[in-house]
Amino acid sequence: MTKKSRTWFAMIALFLAGALVGAAGMGLYGRKAVEHILHGERPAVAKLVLEKLTKELNLDDKQQAYVRGVVLEAEGEILELRKRHRPEVEAVISKAVEKMKVELTPAQQQKLDALHEKARSHWNRRWFREGGRDHSGS
Repeated sequence: MTKKSRTWFAMIALFLAGALVGAAGMGLYGRKAVEHILHGERPAVAKLVLEKLTKELNLDDKQQAYVRGVVLEAEGEILELRKRHRPEVEAVISKAVEKMKVELTPAQQQKLDALHEKARSHWNRRWFREGGRDHSGS
């Protein structure tokens, strides 16, 4: 293996490791988010954006209500974008996993497949939950 291919392999491995760590971190974060959703609260990101804008812009109640609607609408649009591009993202990751296997032992390939499937499973559960959210602002 050339130095250049080792560098690329290391970069891709680092990327996938980051994706797996991110998936694990989101799993922990997701548990807390589920509690908020079950209690009728909006997702944390929209809440934080609204709080920041309210504070920084010194919004009155009427402005805050309007901005809240705009933030929640944008959140819904972003979710739709994520859903539309999901197959492309999955294809890129699957292609990278297959490329990595060229330099791995059979045992490492099996372990990589298991890690990849675990990450995909987590991602699929996460997408399913988000797909069911109410973005109407209520």
